[in-house]
Amino acid sequence: MSKKINIFNETIHYFEEENTDNKPIVLFVHGFGDKSRTILPIKAIKKRNYVICALDMPGCGFSTSNHRPVTLEYYASVLREFILKVFHNKKINLLSHSLGSFACLKNLNMENVNNYIMLTPFNYNTGQLENGDLNINLLLPKNESQAKKSFLSLFYKPNKSILKSIDKVIESHMLKSKDNIEKFSYMIENQILNKKYLEDVVKPLYLNAVKPFHLVFTKEDKFVTEWEMKILLKDMPNISYSIIKECGHAVFAQKPEEINKIIMNIIGNEINKE
Repeated sequence: MSKKINIFNETIHYFEEENTDNKPIVLFVHGFGDKSRTILPIKAIKKRNYVICALDMPGCGFSTSNHRPVTLEYYASVLREFILKVFHNKKINLLSHSLGSFACLKNLNMENVNNYIMLTPFNYNTGQLENGDLNINLLLPKNESQAKKSFLSLFYKPNKSILKSIDKVIESHMLKSKDNIEKFSYMIENQILNKKYLEDVVKPLYLNAVKPFHLVFTKEDKFVTEWEMKILLKDMPNISYSIIKECGHAVFAQKPEEINKIIMNIIGNEINKE
């Protein structure tokens, strides 16, 4: 069911599945410039032991963007307020993709957060791989050529369906390009690709996480590289993790069944503890 709520003078759009059977709740937090609908391939899977709630962050999807600059801290504050207003003291599980990891890690100390699963997460080595693909043009394409590269970089061996959608995706992106640059340039330049910010702000969020989390990454991801994940695992050897093969950054589009199995397994373990 589609809903909306006012948070910090923003109209936040979200959807929430009916939960008549009182199943565990998974709250999905999307990545950079994305939207809640990204998780629809999982929502379409009937065999699940959980229900999904997902929100559009400010400036994304159908939500408004009335705050400047748009920062990672602002997203974290919006998520915290959303959890308090929508769920109150009800237990939830967090699921993030890419940039959503920051907001989730910042709110991991909330008492009603049970489990946290991070998929191909933004981390303290993001964009730091020498000769890596991630740069501001991949995140905020300024022309059709850059938009095409950005879109195709999300996938491992894009299939015919993905290739057929290129023109439509590029057209949609170019219509929003100027607005996206105005909204997100500060976040990219001063936070996402800022080495000092990654070291001083993002790294402590991981190393000082107050609760365990489960990491999911792929070997073929061009946005969050295997190199980054290996450093994370070296720094935090006790992390539980899963590796998905033959998949790019768009994990929901390419491997929804595998992601669902991981979620069901972790949620199932929690149910068995009760």
